[in-house]
Amino acid sequence: MSLASVWIAFVFLILFACHPSSGQRISRIHSIKEGPAQKLKESKSAQFLLPVREKLGYFPPECSRISPNSDQDLLISCHGGQFQQSSGLRQPCRTHADCYNSREPYEWCPLEEDYLWTDWGCHCDPKIGSCIIERHFKTLSSLEWTFCTPTREFRCRSPINDP
Repeated sequence: MSLASVWIAFVFLILFACHPSSGQRISRIHSIKEGPAQKLKESKSAQFLLPVREKLGYFPPECSRISPNSDQDLLISCHGGQFQQSSGLRQPCRTHADCYNSREPYEWCPLEEDYLWTDWGCHCDPKIGSCIIERHFKTLSSLEWTFCTPTREFRCRSPINDP
């Protein structure tokens, strides 16, 4: 058997093993420190991956009905997150694209140790009707939300110099 035929067999094996119909899942691992802005940048540059992006968490999940009372409570996001006061501003929106030029508020940057970002960054919450950002509070296993800040007004405090 020649070296060329071994090489062709090897390439064929790799291609077959990675093909979606072979039953293997192709996935992407996110770093916890990877911020919402980087994910948004990646999602805009990969328009042809729409079904994959949705599975990877680039877009918020559909709104869920938490309880009948939460439908009227504007302090609870459509995902069940509790409102947290911040310097973020109410920015009316209709689509997630309306929020692409927004960032987390000053108080949420950098993210404190007890918190994790959701995968979808600033997005339009249809219940609130504004651009919001959500985070997981690990200690209480709860979801929190606040209004986003326009990118032009964004600043992030230094974890060493600024409390």
